[in-house]
Amino acid sequence: MDLSLDSILFMFEGHSELQVAFRGVDLKVDLDQYCIQKLDFNNLKYKEFREDYIKLSEFNVYKIYELEKRAFIESSFSEVTFIEYHKQIEVFLTINKESFHDFESIDHYIAKIGEEKIVVIYKEKRNVYYPENGYRYLRGKFIKKEKNIYLYLLSSHNSILSIKIEKYKLS
Repeated sequence: MDLSLDSILFMFEGHSELQVAFRGVDLKVDLDQYCIQKLDFNNLKYKEFREDYIKLSEFNVYKIYELEKRAFIESSFSEVTFIEYHKQIEVFLTINKESFHDFESIDHYIAKIGEEKIVVIYKEKRNVYYPENGYRYLRGKFIKKEKNIYLYLLSSHNSILSIKIEKYKLS
């Protein structure tokens, strides 16, 4: 008797759903409504997410941008690859992890985020951001407001309780 589960967590319309394959039946476990239902793959959003899940299941996925059909995947212990998976898998950029702990993307911008520096790649250009003396970067995030793209950086001091948020207009 096979009791194995295959699952993935999605956020749909503001609440969490767990998609589970159990004994060959695809189920939706709604974590907010506390209910289990058989998935209706005639519903386009479930069908698309299932197709994406199957497409990406062969990879160790680091981060997904569902609407753009792009993802960061671990291609090796030392590399992360940025791909598009709309119709087929297309590699945009392979990145050496070096000392970076996170990666972000928006439009044609890619950020490599590390404690000691953040590198923003735009086409062939690279801009490097360094934290203020005594600080280290924790996170970075792109935000698009109207037609402008901004980079927000969060850093903390190494020895005192002090946190900074920096904002840079990129376009």
